Amino acid sequence: MRLPWNDSVMVKRVLDSGAKTLMFPYIQNAEEARQAVASTRYPGRGFRGVAAVHRASRYGTVKNYLQEAEREIGVILQLETPEAIAALPEIAEVDGIDALFIGPEISLPPWGISVTFATLKCRTPSAKPLLAAGLMDFPVESLAPIRRW
Repeated sequence: MRLPWNDSVMVKRVLDSGAKTLMFPYIQNAEEARQAVASTRYPGRGFRGVAAVHRASRYGTVKNYLQEAEREIGVILQLETPEAIAALPEIAEVDGIDALFIGPEISLPPWGISVTFATLKCRTPSAKPLLAAGLMDFPVESLAPIRRW
């Protein structure tokens, strides 16, 4: 589910309703990335509120829910500005990120990549150079259309 903002109160509500994967928009730096991840984790690894009975825990019937929940929750961060791209190496270091989503009209000049609707050449245009550079070990995606070869 795409959230309207990186807001921990909204995250708690959405997770308690049963959502398993959250997309956080407009992440600008590593601190915002850490806040996003922490809002999905229970105390000890984050600050998600603890409630024993809610929809996500099937109203208290899931055994070990507090321990299992972290493995079931996906965190996707949207990087949508040049500032976010400049902070990409630091953002990628944040523990708990499952994927990055780069806006469809963003350039990644340090890596010689341009992700645009007009020039996209592969499904994950930024993944190969970033993986090769050792900057991250998770998927990088974009809404830019896929060119069929």
